[in-house]
Amino acid sequence: MSFVDYIKFMEAKYIKLIVPTLLIAGWVQYSPAVVAQDTIGTANEAQTIAVAMGGFDPTSYFSGDLPVAGQQNIYHIHQGQYYYFASIENRDAFVANPVKYSPQYAGHCAHSFSQTIERLGDPSVFNVDKDGKLFLFADKGAKEAWLKNVTEYKELADKRWQIRQENITKYKVTF
Repeated sequence: MSFVDYIKFMEAKYIKLIVPTLLIAGWVQYSPAVVAQDTIGTANEAQTIAVAMGGFDPTSYFSGDLPVAGQQNIYHIHQGQYYYFASIENRDAFVANPVKYSPQYAGHCAHSFSQTIERLGDPSVFNVDKDGKLFLFADKGAKEAWLKNVTEYKELADKRWQIRQENITKYKVTF
């Protein structure tokens, strides 16, 4: 077994043990509407990839209607997450411009993120701002708080996101 295969094996084996333990201990928040996972690959190279936005079609948030669930057979993997789409046209629009359709802060609750708390956003509690950016929120209270002072909270969350991205790039390990 090569070193890379060993790392993949260990990740697949232990991530399935660690996450439930953290859930039981209360160290990680879980929302079944937000955290969904699929396993891909063969038995020898099993790998877990998160489903973004609880499986909702990200392009549907920009139609003016309520968001719609995507179909598992129409998907695109972007930044390590599955995005599901209601139609091939929606998938193609996303692939052409993922920055336009992806939720800000990788789908974390925008308000919580501005407060240095990483909670996943609930795909049913959202706001598309005047600049066409999609923000998800953990709950209605977080959305209401965000909307009361969007400018300040957005500035804080943007700075935090920038620092986080710089650290990810700085410490990224490749094999």
